[in-house]
Amino acid sequence: MKETIEHRGVVVALLSGGVVRVRIEQESACGGCSAKGRCMAAERKEKVIDCVWKAGDEVGMRGGSGFVDEVGSGFGSGGGSGEGSKEGLRGGSGDGVNVGDEVVVEVESRLGWKAVLLAFLLPLLVMIVVLLLVSRWYDDVVSGTAALCSLGVYYILLRLLGGRKIEREFVFVARKV
Repeated sequence: MKETIEHRGVVVALLSGGVVRVRIEQESACGGCSAKGRCMAAERKEKVIDCVWKAGDEVGMRGGSGFVDEVGSGFGSGGGSGEGSKEGLRGGSGDGVNVGDEVVVEVESRLGWKAVLLAFLLPLLVMIVVLLLVSRWYDDVVSGTAALCSLGVYYILLRLLGGRKIEREFVFVARKV
């Protein structure tokens, strides 16, 4: 059995291709603390994620998946320009979902580690290597600037060369609670 990361959420839209848009509440690590009401460090954000609908043991067709930020601009294919039909989405076993239903969003935990590697660890390594190489021949200002510019180049190349592959691999799945 695969280990998964799970969050509870609410369906906010039904999109085409077996995709549902789910709103989840993201909490900081101290979000569960009893003093969070009096502490300014406790943070909560609402996120909207496009997920493949899983009914029973079947996973629906994947029309688009990815991360949609707080204001609704999409990352990835986004699943379309707007809200889908108001009718429920049904899978093979008859499990349906409607707007307003509570669901569990899950993703394989190995993908969480891969995201950390791609988003943080590899860029840090690239930046350090560029900093060390450039600092051998140039002063600190040029070295620092080159190291920071290497981050931009890394993220642009990641998006151009691996964007579609990453979108296909990082699949969020929603299922009934």
